[in-house]
Amino acid sequence: MTRRGQAGSGTIRRAAAVLLCLFSGCATSSLFNPYPTQTAPLIRRMEQGQTVETGNVFGRRILGRDRILYRMEQGRLAQIQGDWAASRAAYEESIAAVREMDGRAVVSVSDMAGKTSALMINDNAIPYSGDGYERVMLHHEQALNYLFAGDVEGAGVEVRLASAQQAEALKRRALEVAEAQDRARREGIPEVQSGDLNTLYARLDAVAGRVKDSFQNAYTFYMSAVVREMLDDPGGAYIDYKKAAEIEPANPYVRADVRRLAETLGMEEESAAFRARWPEAVPRRVPPGQGEVIVFFEDGFLPARREFSVFIPLFGSGGWTSIALPVYPRVREFAQAVTVQLDSGAAGDTALICDLNALAARALRERMPAILTRQVVRATAKAMVPSLARGGEADILTIIMSLYSLISERADLRSWTTLPQAAQIMRTACPPGHQVITLTHRGTGARVVCDVEIKPGGRTIVWAVRSGGRLTARAVAFGADGRP
Repeated sequence: MTRRGQAGSGTIRRAAAVLLCLFSGCATSSLFNPYPTQTAPLIRRMEQGQTVETGNVFGRRILGRDRILYRMEQGRLAQIQGDWAASRAAYEESIAAVREMDGRAVVSVSDMAGKTSALMINDNAIPYSGDGYERVMLHHEQALNYLFAGDVEGAGVEVRLASAQQAEALKRRALEVAEAQDRARREGIPEVQSGDLNTLYARLDAVAGRVKDSFQNAYTFYMSAVVREMLDDPGGAYIDYKKAAEIEPANPYVRADVRRLAETLGMEEESAAFRARWPEAVPRRVPPGQGEVIVFFEDGFLPARREFSVFIPLFGSGGWTSIALPVYPRVREFAQAVTVQLDSGAAGDTALICDLNALAARALRERMPAILTRQVVRATAKAMVPSLARGGEADILTIIMSLYSLISERADLRSWTTLPQAAQIMRTACPPGHQVITLTHRGTGARVVCDVEIKPGGRTIVWAVRSGGRLTARAVAFGADGRP
Protein backbone atom coordinates (compact mmCIF):
# COMPACT_ATOMS: atom_id res chain seq x y z
CA MET A 1 0.00 0.00 0.00
CA THR A 2 1.33 3.46 -0.82
CA ARG A 3 2.17 5.98 1.87
CA ARG A 4 -0.79 8.07 0.71
CA GLY A 5 -3.05 5.05 1.00
CA GLN A 6 -1.65 4.22 4.44
CA ALA A 7 -2.21 7.81 5.54
CA GLY A 8 -5.77 7.78 4.20
CA SER A 9 -6.50 4.42 5.87
CA GLY A 10 -5.06 5.76 9.12
CA THR A 11 -7.31 8.78 8.91
CA ILE A 12 -10.32 6.55 8.35
CA ARG A 13 -9.37 4.32 11.27
CA ARG A 14 -9.03 7.31 13.55
CA ALA A 15 -12.37 8.73 12.40
CA ALA A 16 -13.99 5.32 12.92
CA ALA A 17 -12.49 5.09 16.41
CA VAL A 18 -13.96 8.46 17.29
CA LEU A 19 -17.35 7.34 16.04
CA LEU A 20 -17.19 4.15 18.12
CA CYS A 21 -16.29 6.25 21.15
CA LEU A 22 -19.53 8.17 20.76
CA PHE A 23 -21.48 4.94 21.27
CA SER A 24 -19.41 3.95 24.30
CA GLY A 25 -19.18 5.27 27.85
CA CYS A 26 -17.97 8.73 26.81
CA ALA A 27 -21.52 9.46 25.61
CA THR A 28 -22.81 9.49 29.19
CA SER A 29 -21.64 13.06 29.90
CA SER A 30 -23.30 16.31 28.84
CA LEU A 31 -21.26 16.14 25.63
CA PHE A 32 -23.90 13.81 24.20
CA ASN A 33 -26.44 13.50 27.02
CA PRO A 34 -28.43 16.80 27.12
CA TYR A 35 -28.00 18.49 30.48
CA PRO A 36 -31.75 19.06 31.15
CA THR A 37 -32.29 15.28 31.20
CA GLN A 38 -30.05 15.17 34.26
CA THR A 39 -31.96 17.74 36.30
CA ALA A 40 -35.55 17.21 35.09
CA PRO A 41 -36.13 14.12 37.31
CA LEU A 42 -34.88 16.06 40.35
CA ILE A 43 -37.21 18.97 39.64
CA ARG A 44 -40.15 16.57 39.25
CA ARG A 45 -39.35 15.05 42.64
CA MET A 46 -39.29 18.50 44.22
CA GLU A 47 -42.63 19.35 42.63
CA GLN A 48 -44.11 16.12 43.99
CA GLY A 49 -42.90 16.86 47.52
CA GLN A 50 -40.30 14.08 47.55
CA THR A 51 -36.99 14.48 49.32
CA VAL A 52 -33.88 14.81 47.20
CA GLU A 53 -30.70 13.60 48.90
CA THR A 54 -28.33 16.29 47.72
CA GLY A 55 -25.07 14.90 49.12
CA ASN A 56 -24.36 12.51 46.25
CA VAL A 57 -27.04 13.54 43.79
CA PHE A 58 -24.54 14.37 41.03
CA GLY A 59 -21.81 11.91 41.98
CA ARG A 60 -18.32 12.74 40.74
CA ARG A 61 -19.68 15.26 38.27
CA ILE A 62 -19.41 17.92 40.99
CA LEU A 63 -15.63 17.55 40.69
CA GLY A 64 -15.49 17.79 36.90
CA ARG A 65 -15.31 20.58 34.35
CA ASP A 66 -18.92 21.63 35.06
CA ARG A 67 -18.56 21.71 38.84
CA ILE A 68 -19.64 25.35 38.99
CA LEU A 69 -23.04 24.40 37.58
CA TYR A 70 -23.50 21.16 39.51
CA ARG A 71 -22.65 22.87 42.80
CA MET A 72 -25.17 25.61 41.99
CA GLU A 73 -27.87 23.00 41.45
CA GLN A 74 -26.84 21.08 44.55
CA GLY A 75 -26.97 24.21 46.69
CA ARG A 76 -30.36 25.24 45.37
CA LEU A 77 -31.91 21.81 45.91
CA ALA A 78 -30.66 21.76 49.50
CA GLN A 79 -31.84 25.32 50.08
CA ILE A 80 -35.40 24.67 48.92
CA GLN A 81 -35.55 21.78 51.39
CA GLY A 82 -34.38 24.01 54.23
CA ASP A 83 -30.91 22.48 54.59
CA TRP A 84 -29.12 25.79 54.95
CA ALA A 85 -25.75 24.32 55.95
CA ALA A 86 -25.55 21.95 52.97
CA SER A 87 -26.70 24.71 50.63
CA ARG A 88 -24.15 27.14 51.98
CA ALA A 89 -21.34 24.58 51.58
CA ALA A 90 -22.33 23.80 47.97
CA TYR A 91 -22.57 27.47 47.06
CA GLU A 92 -19.17 28.11 48.65
CA GLU A 93 -17.67 25.40 46.44
CA SER A 94 -19.28 26.96 43.35
CA ILE A 95 -18.11 30.45 44.28
CA ALA A 96 -14.58 29.14 44.85
CA ALA A 97 -14.62 27.43 41.45
CA VAL A 98 -15.77 30.67 39.79
CA ARG A 99 -12.93 32.57 41.44
CA GLU A 100 -10.43 29.92 40.38
CA MET A 101 -11.62 30.07 36.78
CA ASP A 102 -11.59 33.88 36.69
CA GLY A 103 -8.23 34.09 38.45
CA ARG A 104 -6.23 32.10 35.94
CA ALA A 105 -3.56 34.41 34.56
CA VAL A 106 -2.86 32.19 31.56
CA VAL A 107 -4.84 29.69 29.57
CA SER A 108 -4.32 26.25 31.13
CA VAL A 109 -3.85 22.95 29.34
CA SER A 110 -7.36 21.90 30.40
CA ASP A 111 -8.80 25.11 28.96
CA MET A 112 -7.09 24.44 25.64
CA ALA A 113 -8.24 20.84 25.68
CA GLY A 114 -11.81 21.94 26.28
CA LYS A 115 -11.74 24.47 23.46
CA THR A 116 -10.08 21.99 21.10
CA SER A 117 -12.72 19.38 21.95
CA ALA A 118 -15.42 21.99 21.39
CA LEU A 119 -14.01 22.68 17.93
CA MET A 120 -14.53 19.08 16.82
CA ILE A 121 -17.38 17.91 19.11
CA ASN A 122 -19.72 20.55 20.56
CA ASP A 123 -19.86 23.47 22.98
CA ASN A 124 -20.58 21.15 25.91
CA ALA A 125 -16.83 20.39 25.96
CA ILE A 126 -16.13 23.95 27.19
CA PRO A 127 -15.94 24.09 31.03
CA TYR A 128 -19.05 25.79 32.39
CA SER A 129 -18.35 29.25 33.79
CA GLY A 130 -21.88 30.53 34.51
CA ASP A 131 -23.83 33.33 32.88
CA GLY A 132 -23.82 36.75 34.51
CA TYR A 133 -27.33 36.45 35.96
CA GLU A 134 -26.43 33.04 37.42
CA ARG A 135 -23.35 34.40 39.15
CA VAL A 136 -25.41 37.23 40.60
CA MET A 137 -28.06 34.81 41.86
CA LEU A 138 -25.37 32.56 43.31
CA HIS A 139 -24.39 35.31 45.75
CA HIS A 140 -28.02 36.35 46.18
CA GLU A 141 -29.10 32.87 47.28
CA GLN A 142 -26.02 32.55 49.47
CA ALA A 143 -27.06 35.78 51.19
CA LEU A 144 -30.38 34.11 52.01
CA ASN A 145 -28.50 31.23 53.60
CA TYR A 146 -26.67 33.70 55.81
CA LEU A 147 -29.91 35.45 56.75
CA PHE A 148 -31.50 32.18 57.82
CA ALA A 149 -28.39 31.44 59.86
CA GLY A 150 -28.98 34.76 61.63
CA ASP A 151 -25.81 36.30 60.15
CA VAL A 152 -26.70 39.70 58.71
CA GLU A 153 -23.03 40.65 58.31
CA GLY A 154 -22.44 37.57 56.18
CA ALA A 155 -25.50 38.41 54.11
CA GLY A 156 -24.11 41.91 53.65
CA VAL A 157 -20.87 40.54 52.21
CA GLU A 158 -22.78 38.38 49.72
CA VAL A 159 -25.07 41.14 48.47
CA ARG A 160 -22.03 43.35 47.88
CA LEU A 161 -20.43 40.54 45.90
CA ALA A 162 -23.65 40.13 43.93
CA SER A 163 -23.56 43.82 43.08
CA ALA A 164 -19.95 43.48 41.94
CA GLN A 165 -20.93 40.54 39.74
CA GLN A 166 -23.50 42.70 37.99
CA ALA A 167 -20.76 45.17 37.08
CA GLU A 168 -18.36 42.41 35.99
CA ALA A 169 -21.03 40.80 33.79
CA LEU A 170 -21.10 43.91 31.59
CA LYS A 171 -17.34 43.65 31.03
CA ARG A 172 -17.48 39.93 30.27
CA ARG A 173 -20.30 40.38 27.78
CA ALA A 174 -18.44 43.12 25.92
CA LEU A 175 -15.27 40.99 25.85
CA GLU A 176 -17.08 37.91 24.52
CA VAL A 177 -18.77 39.90 21.76
CA ALA A 178 -15.44 41.47 20.76
CA GLU A 179 -13.73 38.06 20.71
CA ALA A 180 -16.50 36.59 18.53
CA GLN A 181 -16.22 39.47 16.08
CA ASP A 182 -12.43 39.20 15.99
CA ARG A 183 -12.52 35.45 15.35
CA ALA A 184 -15.08 35.88 12.59
CA ARG A 185 -12.75 38.37 10.90
CA ARG A 186 -9.70 36.13 11.32
CA GLU A 187 -11.50 33.05 10.01
CA GLY A 188 -13.09 35.02 7.17
CA ILE A 189 -16.58 34.12 8.32
CA PRO A 190 -19.21 36.34 6.69
CA GLU A 191 -22.32 37.43 8.55
CA VAL A 192 -24.66 34.45 8.58
CA GLN A 193 -28.04 35.05 6.97
CA SER A 194 -30.67 32.38 7.49
CA GLY A 195 -34.43 32.31 7.84
CA ASP A 196 -34.09 29.62 10.52
CA LEU A 197 -31.65 31.81 12.43
CA ASN A 198 -34.06 34.75 12.26
CA THR A 199 -36.76 32.49 13.67
CA LEU A 200 -34.50 31.51 16.56
CA TYR A 201 -33.68 35.14 17.33
CA ALA A 202 -37.39 36.01 17.24
CA ARG A 203 -38.15 33.23 19.74
CA LEU A 204 -35.44 34.42 22.12
CA ASP A 205 -36.52 38.05 21.80
CA ALA A 206 -40.11 37.10 22.57
CA VAL A 207 -39.01 35.74 25.96
CA ALA A 208 -36.32 38.34 26.66
CA GLY A 209 -38.44 41.35 25.72
CA ARG A 210 -39.13 42.47 29.29
CA VAL A 211 -35.48 43.20 30.11
CA LYS A 212 -32.81 45.36 28.48
CA ASP A 213 -29.85 43.24 29.54
CA SER A 214 -29.13 39.99 31.35
CA PHE A 215 -27.20 41.17 34.38
CA GLN A 216 -29.28 43.95 35.99
CA ASN A 217 -31.39 42.26 38.67
CA ALA A 218 -33.92 44.30 40.66
CA TYR A 219 -34.57 41.40 43.04
CA THR A 220 -30.95 41.35 44.16
CA PHE A 221 -30.80 45.14 44.50
CA TYR A 222 -33.95 45.08 46.62
CA MET A 223 -32.70 42.36 48.96
CA SER A 224 -29.39 44.19 49.20
CA ALA A 225 -31.27 47.32 50.27
CA VAL A 226 -33.15 45.38 52.96
CA VAL A 227 -29.90 43.93 54.30
CA ARG A 228 -28.24 47.36 54.26
CA GLU A 229 -31.10 48.79 56.30
CA MET A 230 -30.64 45.98 58.80
CA LEU A 231 -26.94 46.93 58.96
CA ASP A 232 -27.92 50.55 59.64
CA ASP A 233 -26.77 51.84 56.26
CA PRO A 234 -29.76 53.85 55.01
CA GLY A 235 -27.69 55.71 52.42
CA GLY A 236 -26.50 52.49 50.79
CA ALA A 237 -30.02 51.07 51.02
CA TYR A 238 -31.44 54.11 49.26
CA ILE A 239 -29.00 53.68 46.35
CA ASP A 240 -29.99 50.04 45.96
CA TYR A 241 -33.73 50.79 46.18
CA LYS A 242 -33.28 53.37 43.42
CA LYS A 243 -31.43 50.86 41.25
CA ALA A 244 -34.26 48.38 41.76
CA ALA A 245 -36.76 51.08 40.79
CA GLU A 246 -34.84 51.87 37.60
CA ILE A 247 -35.06 48.21 36.54
CA GLU A 248 -38.59 47.40 37.77
CA PRO A 249 -40.36 50.79 38.15
CA ALA A 250 -43.84 49.28 38.22
CA ASN A 251 -43.34 47.47 41.53
CA PRO A 252 -45.42 49.34 44.17
CA TYR A 253 -43.25 48.24 47.12
CA VAL A 254 -40.07 49.47 45.46
CA ARG A 255 -41.68 52.83 44.73
CA ALA A 256 -42.85 53.19 48.31
CA ASP A 257 -39.43 52.34 49.73
CA VAL A 258 -37.66 54.79 47.45
CA ARG A 259 -39.99 57.55 48.56
CA ARG A 260 -39.68 56.54 52.23
CA LEU A 261 -35.90 56.71 52.33
CA ALA A 262 -35.72 59.84 50.18
CA GLU A 263 -37.85 61.59 52.80
CA THR A 264 -36.02 59.98 55.73
CA LEU A 265 -32.65 61.11 54.38
CA GLY A 266 -33.93 64.64 53.78
CA MET A 267 -33.47 64.62 50.02
CA GLU A 268 -36.07 67.27 49.27
CA GLU A 269 -35.55 67.64 45.52
CA GLU A 270 -35.55 63.90 44.90
CA SER A 271 -38.55 63.46 47.20
CA ALA A 272 -40.49 66.04 45.23
CA ALA A 273 -39.55 64.36 41.95
CA PHE A 274 -40.68 60.95 43.24
CA ARG A 275 -43.96 62.39 44.57
CA ALA A 276 -44.69 63.81 41.13
CA ARG A 277 -43.67 60.60 39.39
CA TRP A 278 -45.43 58.16 41.73
CA PRO A 279 -48.17 60.05 43.57
CA GLU A 280 -49.92 56.79 44.53
CA ALA A 281 -46.80 55.29 46.13
CA VAL A 282 -47.38 56.29 49.75
CA PRO A 283 -44.27 55.64 51.86
CA ARG A 284 -44.89 52.73 54.23
CA ARG A 285 -43.72 53.68 57.68
CA VAL A 286 -43.73 51.24 60.57
CA PRO A 287 -45.83 52.54 63.51
CA PRO A 288 -43.94 52.79 66.83
CA GLY A 289 -43.75 49.46 68.61
CA GLN A 290 -44.55 47.40 65.52
CA GLY A 291 -42.33 45.38 63.21
CA GLU A 292 -42.18 44.51 59.54
CA VAL A 293 -42.84 41.41 57.48
CA ILE A 294 -40.89 41.19 54.22
CA VAL A 295 -41.86 38.38 51.85
CA PHE A 296 -39.53 37.10 49.15
CA PHE A 297 -41.46 34.77 46.83
CA GLU A 298 -39.56 32.66 44.28
CA ASP A 299 -41.92 31.16 41.74
CA GLY A 300 -41.38 27.83 39.99
CA PHE A 301 -38.28 26.76 38.09
CA LEU A 302 -36.60 28.16 35.02
CA PRO A 303 -37.55 26.32 31.84
CA ALA A 304 -34.77 24.21 30.38
CA ARG A 305 -33.14 25.20 27.13
CA ARG A 306 -34.18 23.30 24.03
CA GLU A 307 -32.34 22.40 20.86
CA PHE A 308 -33.23 24.24 17.67
CA SER A 309 -31.85 23.11 14.30
CA VAL A 310 -30.78 25.86 11.94
CA PHE A 311 -29.68 25.57 8.30
CA ILE A 312 -26.83 27.93 7.49
CA PRO A 313 -24.58 28.43 4.44
CA LEU A 314 -21.25 26.59 4.71
CA PHE A 315 -18.84 29.38 3.92
CA GLY A 316 -16.08 28.63 1.42
CA SER A 317 -17.91 25.71 -0.23
CA GLY A 318 -21.22 27.13 -1.42
CA GLY A 319 -23.09 24.36 0.39
CA TRP A 320 -25.43 24.36 3.37
CA THR A 321 -25.32 22.51 6.66
CA SER A 322 -27.46 22.05 9.77
CA ILE A 323 -26.26 23.18 13.19
CA ALA A 324 -27.89 22.87 16.63
CA LEU A 325 -28.38 25.99 18.75
CA PRO A 326 -29.94 26.44 22.19
CA VAL A 327 -33.20 28.32 22.63
CA TYR A 328 -35.73 28.92 25.41
CA PRO A 329 -39.41 27.98 25.08
CA ARG A 330 -41.93 30.59 24.01
CA VAL A 331 -43.48 32.92 26.58
CA ARG A 332 -45.70 31.04 28.98
CA GLU A 333 -48.55 32.27 31.15
CA PHE A 334 -46.97 34.76 33.47
CA ALA A 335 -46.40 34.04 37.15
CA GLN A 336 -49.31 34.63 39.52
CA ALA A 337 -49.06 36.52 42.80
CA VAL A 338 -49.23 35.15 46.33
CA THR A 339 -51.86 36.56 48.67
CA VAL A 340 -50.45 37.16 52.15
CA GLN A 341 -52.74 37.19 55.17
CA LEU A 342 -51.75 37.75 58.80
CA ASP A 343 -53.61 37.20 62.05
CA SER A 344 -54.02 40.96 62.20
CA GLY A 345 -55.79 41.01 58.82
CA ALA A 346 -55.15 40.79 55.10
CA ALA A 347 -51.78 42.25 54.17
CA GLY A 348 -51.90 42.21 50.38
CA ASP A 349 -50.36 40.51 47.37
CA THR A 350 -46.81 40.03 46.24
CA ALA A 351 -45.67 41.96 43.15
CA LEU A 352 -43.19 41.05 40.44
CA ILE A 353 -39.65 42.31 40.91
CA CYS A 354 -37.62 40.09 38.58
CA ASP A 355 -38.42 37.93 35.55
CA LEU A 356 -35.51 35.49 35.62
CA ASN A 357 -36.91 33.69 32.59
CA ALA A 358 -36.35 36.89 30.60
CA LEU A 359 -32.86 37.35 32.08
CA ALA A 360 -31.88 33.83 31.01
CA ALA A 361 -33.21 34.34 27.49
CA ARG A 362 -31.46 37.71 27.20
CA ALA A 363 -28.18 36.17 28.38
CA LEU A 364 -28.44 33.51 25.70
CA ARG A 365 -29.32 36.11 23.06
CA GLU A 366 -26.28 38.18 24.03
CA ARG A 367 -23.99 35.15 23.73
CA MET A 368 -25.44 33.94 20.43
CA PRO A 369 -22.84 35.67 18.17
CA ALA A 370 -20.03 33.80 19.94
CA ILE A 371 -21.98 30.52 19.89
CA LEU A 372 -22.77 30.92 16.21
CA THR A 373 -19.15 31.68 15.32
CA ARG A 374 -17.95 28.50 17.03
CA GLN A 375 -20.67 26.49 15.31
CA VAL A 376 -19.74 27.76 11.85
CA VAL A 377 -16.01 27.09 12.43
CA ARG A 378 -16.83 23.61 13.74
CA ALA A 379 -19.14 22.75 10.83
CA THR A 380 -16.50 23.90 8.34
CA ALA A 381 -13.76 21.87 10.06
CA LYS A 382 -15.88 18.72 9.98
CA ALA A 383 -16.75 19.25 6.32
CA MET A 384 -13.05 19.54 5.42
CA VAL A 385 -11.99 16.21 6.97
CA PRO A 386 -12.85 14.03 3.90
CA SER A 387 -10.42 16.10 1.82
CA LEU A 388 -7.60 14.33 3.70
CA ALA A 389 -8.30 11.16 1.71
CA ARG A 390 -8.63 10.33 -1.98
CA GLY A 391 -10.97 8.31 -4.16
CA GLY A 392 -13.08 5.66 -2.47
CA GLU A 393 -11.47 6.38 0.90
CA ALA A 394 -12.81 9.92 0.69
CA ASP A 395 -16.29 8.52 0.12
CA ILE A 396 -15.96 6.26 3.16
CA LEU A 397 -14.61 9.11 5.26
CA THR A 398 -17.48 11.33 4.12
CA ILE A 399 -19.96 8.72 5.36
CA ILE A 400 -18.13 8.36 8.67
CA MET A 401 -17.97 12.12 9.20
CA SER A 402 -21.63 12.49 8.28
CA LEU A 403 -22.53 10.00 11.02
CA TYR A 404 -20.11 11.72 13.40
CA SER A 405 -21.66 15.13 12.73
CA LEU A 406 -25.15 13.72 13.15
CA ILE A 407 -24.31 12.30 16.58
CA SER A 408 -21.98 15.02 17.87
CA GLU A 409 -24.02 18.01 16.76
CA ARG A 410 -25.62 18.89 20.09
CA ALA A 411 -26.56 22.34 21.34
CA ASP A 412 -25.20 23.45 24.70
CA LEU A 413 -28.29 23.24 26.93
CA ARG A 414 -26.48 23.78 30.22
CA SER A 415 -28.00 26.36 32.58
CA TRP A 416 -28.96 26.66 36.25
CA THR A 417 -32.38 25.03 35.92
CA THR A 418 -33.44 25.05 39.59
CA LEU A 419 -33.47 28.85 39.79
CA PRO A 420 -36.98 30.39 39.97
CA GLN A 421 -38.60 31.64 36.79
CA ALA A 422 -39.67 34.82 38.58
CA ALA A 423 -39.34 36.59 41.92
CA GLN A 424 -41.90 38.71 43.76
CA ILE A 425 -41.92 40.73 46.97
CA MET A 426 -44.33 42.07 49.57
CA ARG A 427 -43.76 44.27 52.61
CA THR A 428 -46.05 45.33 55.44
CA ALA A 429 -46.06 46.53 59.05
CA CYS A 430 -47.33 44.14 61.69
CA PRO A 431 -48.05 44.20 65.48
CA PRO A 432 -45.36 42.52 67.59
CA GLY A 433 -45.58 38.99 68.95
CA HIS A 434 -46.47 35.64 67.50
CA GLN A 435 -48.25 35.76 64.16
CA VAL A 436 -49.59 33.13 61.78
CA ILE A 437 -49.10 34.07 58.14
CA THR A 438 -51.08 32.32 55.42
CA LEU A 439 -49.74 32.47 51.88
CA THR A 440 -51.94 31.41 48.97
CA HIS A 441 -50.76 31.16 45.39
CA ARG A 442 -53.39 32.58 43.08
CA GLY A 443 -52.45 30.47 40.10
CA THR A 444 -52.47 26.99 41.64
CA GLY A 445 -54.35 27.55 44.90
CA ALA A 446 -51.35 26.16 46.78
CA ARG A 447 -51.35 27.32 50.40
CA VAL A 448 -48.90 27.28 53.28
CA VAL A 449 -49.16 28.47 56.87
CA CYS A 450 -46.06 29.90 58.53
CA ASP A 451 -45.59 30.79 62.20
CA VAL A 452 -43.51 33.92 62.64
CA GLU A 453 -42.27 36.13 65.44
CA ILE A 454 -42.54 39.89 65.03
CA LYS A 455 -40.12 41.95 67.10
CA PRO A 456 -40.78 45.65 67.86
CA GLY A 457 -38.81 47.72 65.37
CA GLY A 458 -37.50 44.55 63.77
CA ARG A 459 -37.90 42.76 60.48
CA THR A 460 -39.12 39.24 59.79
CA ILE A 461 -38.02 37.71 56.50
CA VAL A 462 -40.40 35.18 54.95
CA TRP A 463 -38.96 33.18 52.05
CA ALA A 464 -41.57 31.33 50.01
CA VAL A 465 -40.96 28.96 47.09
CA ARG A 466 -43.45 27.39 44.69
CA SER A 467 -42.50 24.00 43.30
CA GLY A 468 -45.24 22.90 40.91
CA GLY A 469 -48.47 22.75 42.93
CA ARG A 470 -46.65 23.03 46.25
CA LEU A 471 -45.86 26.13 48.27
CA THR A 472 -43.30 26.18 51.09
CA ALA A 473 -42.36 29.05 53.38
CA ARG A 474 -39.76 29.64 56.06
CA ALA A 475 -39.20 32.66 58.28
CA VAL A 476 -36.46 34.25 60.34
CA ALA A 477 -36.99 37.20 62.72
CA PHE A 478 -34.56 40.01 63.51
CA GLY A 479 -34.78 42.71 66.16
CA ALA A 480 -34.35 46.43 65.75
CA ASP A 481 -30.59 45.96 66.20
CA GLY A 482 -30.42 43.56 63.26
CA ARG A 483 -29.84 40.52 65.45
CA PRO A 484 -32.01 37.38 65.56
